[in-house]
Amino acid sequence: MNANRFDLSLLRVFVAVFETRSVSAAAERLLLTQPTISYGLSKLRHIFEDPLFTRAAQGMMPTALAERLYIEFSAGLNQILSAVESAHGFDERTSERRFRIAMSELGEVLFLPSLLEHVRLKAPQVEIEIVQSLVADLADQLANGQVDAVVGGNLQFPRAQTQSITLFTDRYVSLLRRDHPGIGRKLSLDQFLDAQHVHVASMYSWHHQVDSVLRSLGAARKISVQLARFISLPYIIARTDLLVTLPSSVARVLVEAHGNLKMVELPVAMPTFDVCLYWHERHQANSANRWLRTVIHDVLRDRVVSRMR
Repeated sequence: MNANRFDLSLLRVFVAVFETRSVSAAAERLLLTQPTISYGLSKLRHIFEDPLFTRAAQGMMPTALAERLYIEFSAGLNQILSAVESAHGFDERTSERRFRIAMSELGEVLFLPSLLEHVRLKAPQVEIEIVQSLVADLADQLANGQVDAVVGGNLQFPRAQTQSITLFTDRYVSLLRRDHPGIGRKLSLDQFLDAQHVHVASMYSWHHQVDSVLRSLGAARKISVQLARFISLPYIIARTDLLVTLPSSVARVLVEAHGNLKMVELPVAMPTFDVCLYWHERHQANSANRWLRTVIHDVLRDRVVSRMR
């Protein structure tokens, strides 16, 4: 087909179906009727000579071609939106923009409630989507517009393409049940090495330094429970004699939320680490991305860092 005759409104249809995995949800997001979305999909299938999406129990599942197209289409829509916002400015009070932020599960526990509380108050129509990504994929996702920002610690990005600001500095601590029979307010190295530990082996966890430091000392933790996610962690710790090592900011939130937990300092010196906000250089002057960066910085400063003091 002639690319000059391509209907750009079909990009919005495609991206909405891809992200929602649903014709009805896409129609609701775009304020269109379901037949309009279905008609748009039919045109796209004809143009690309590919089904693009197939119905499954999980929803409208993309084909291999659709997966490739999404990367380009979503980036293109973001660039168009950025151009409009650069010309007219970003108004958080009326914007219906969706921002995608990459962070780990620990980041969600620490930061997401405060962020959503602020956004709902100041920008009621703005949508926030949290993306959990492999560390190796983050730079490309920033570059191609799949995510607008990344919040995390111990991350490395190409300096020529990525901008960053340090949000706060954190350290590692041990989390255990408050009435632990063998450990009080202090934790010795012998107690730490003799204890049974929980290790969360999530593909999306960006914290692996503790075991590296222990290996350099010729020591190792006794891992008796390995989890794929963090969601059950506080309940396990509160009802067993197990230990887990976490960033102090997250441990403090869990202690406040669950009655039978306490955190203690580690018995070995561990390097601190910076939790940073990252964005791609092309968004440096974009008003919407600048608003998002300001909100993330201010919310962390006001509601998270203050809790650590």
